[in-house]
Amino acid sequence: MISQIRGLVWYCSLFLALFSGPLLIAQDPLDAPVAPAGGKDYQQVAMYIRPEIQPAKQPHFQWKMATTQTFSLLAMEQSFRMVQEKTRDQLDGPFFSQWFNCVSNLHGWNDGDSLLTNYIGHPIHSSWAGYIQIENDPEGRFLEFENSPRYWKSRFRAYLWAEFYEIQWHLGPISEASIGHVGRPPTHTLGYVNIVSSAPGGVGLIVLEDWLDKKFVAPHEKHTQSLGKRRFYRMLFNPSRAVTNLLRGKKPWYLDYRAINFDLPQQVMAGK
Repeated sequence: MISQIRGLVWYCSLFLALFSGPLLIAQDPLDAPVAPAGGKDYQQVAMYIRPEIQPAKQPHFQWKMATTQTFSLLAMEQSFRMVQEKTRDQLDGPFFSQWFNCVSNLHGWNDGDSLLTNYIGHPIHSSWAGYIQIENDPEGRFLEFENSPRYWKSRFRAYLWAEFYEIQWHLGPISEASIGHVGRPPTHTLGYVNIVSSAPGGVGLIVLEDWLDKKFVAPHEKHTQSLGKRRFYRMLFNPSRAVTNLLRGKKPWYLDYRAINFDLPQQVMAGK
């Protein structure tokens, strides 16, 4: 248990150092303060205005970026497995024959993991994969939660991407079966539970985050001019999106369809 906690702390520290540090410290053009016109001195207020220019919509799905981000996520998760002794102890033996033996031993529903791992942990990482698809979809990335065909079609495409990721994670060439030999005979550590349930659960989390953003986060943002509070709300209620934002080189609170300062310039100009 202690070794798992130590590995998780190491993993989170490495992830934050690699991805969030440069984004939070570096000063880029989108972070430059803008002084409003009108002759009044708003220098102190303008320091907290972060204009964000929405990127032009891409005409096609961004396959290259989606693939790169998916492999980055895969590398991140596999690096966490490598700090676990149970994974390192099973790295020996012929690669292909051991991999095929594990895959052929897939049977039954349960895989020996806890309910928390199977029905919370794996859907969370499926939601990361689903958000990667959404954030590279020229239409889906700009959709808020809504009960419409275009919204549900977008999230179904995210489900397909997440399901492909889940199958690869358990059975593919860069999987638990191939690296660490999860499911090796005669153990029963490879079942259908995650292949069947993780992607639907992940999309459920995506829809929940979309709903929370529209029904809770956005209304609260309208009642505060504090960028710190707005960032906190977004990261607290959209944690999966925050992770995949880092994977695509964005700040964790970034939204394609609503800038963090969407109404602040107007409020400052009006003297509010």
